[in-house]
Amino acid sequence: MRWKLFAWLFVFFGPAGLANPESGELDEAVWLATLGEYEPAIALFEASLKEEPDDPVCNYFAGVSHFFLGDMEQASLFLERAVKNRANFPQAYYWLAQVLSREGDSEQAVEVTKAGLQTFPENEKLLKLASSLRLQTDPQTHALSEPD
Repeated sequence: MRWKLFAWLFVFFGPAGLANPESGELDEAVWLATLGEYEPAIALFEASLKEEPDDPVCNYFAGVSHFFLGDMEQASLFLERAVKNRANFPQAYYWLAQVLSREGDSEQAVEVTKAGLQTFPENEKLLKLASSLRLQTDPQTHALSEPD
C-alpha cells in the first residue's frame, strides 16, 4: 500500500523537479520513498529543505515519509509546514489530520480537515476523513445509532 501511495504521488507531481526544477536530489528522494527507503529519502528531503525550507511539496513528502516510519512528531512538524505554506494539494491536509488523529488530537484533526475542505470541497478522502473524525469526536452522530 505504501509504495502505491508514493508511486501515485510521484506520477501526480511528476518526475521533473517537484520543488526545484534543478534539483535531481528531490526526484531521487521521492523515488527512494516510493521504494519504501524512507530513511535515505528523508535525508535528501531535509537537505533540499535547507535550500528552500518553506517548500510545501518537499515538506509534505518528508512528513509522509516520517509517518511511514512511525515518527508522528516529525511527520506532524513537516506536514504542518506544508499546510502552513499553502500546499495546493489536498493530501497535505489529509495526512496532517491522520497524524493528529493518531496522536490523540482529534479536535485539531477536525480543524485541519475543515481547512482542507474549504480549499478542496469535493475531495473524497477529506470528506470521508471528516465523517470518520466526526464519529470519533461525537459518537451521537452515527446514523445507525439507536434512538433514545
